[in-house]
Amino acid sequence: MGGRRYGVMAWLGLAVGVVSMLALATGCTTLGFANEDGESALRANGWEWVAGGLSSMPKVVAMPARYTIEFQPKHRVAVRADCNRGIGPWRLDGEKVSIGPLSMSTKICGADSRGREFQAALEATTRWYIRDDSLFLELPHDRGVLRLAARPPEAAP
Repeated sequence: MGGRRYGVMAWLGLAVGVVSMLALATGCTTLGFANEDGESALRANGWEWVAGGLSSMPKVVAMPARYTIEFQPKHRVAVRADCNRGIGPWRLDGEKVSIGPLSMSTKICGADSRGREFQAALEATTRWYIRDDSLFLELPHDRGVLRLAARPPEAAP
């Protein structure tokens, strides 16, 4: 009987391993990264906001280079929110992320600015994942998702 129990446990372990490998092979990134791998993925690029926001309606960002975030070593972020710039802390725990509070400059940007929305969304972010070379930052309670693209290498932070 002991041998039979061992056989069932071995098959169960094998099944869990196969399902995990299939999820990774198909590009399922919602499993999250180990913290070190996740930090490397976030710090690999600066990111520009290209779509999404504080609603369920998808919005395209007209000038992505004016809305950027750079995840820096020692858990600091550098943010550009239109005509304002700021810094703050960030923390990663698997697929969970927290950003801020951000200390931002307080210039008055143009009427079409989405700087305050961008800042508020970053500070509300609870989860993250990378898919198709885009960084997605999820907001709680289905309040929205930000999609950020990797900044071109020649772009200054």
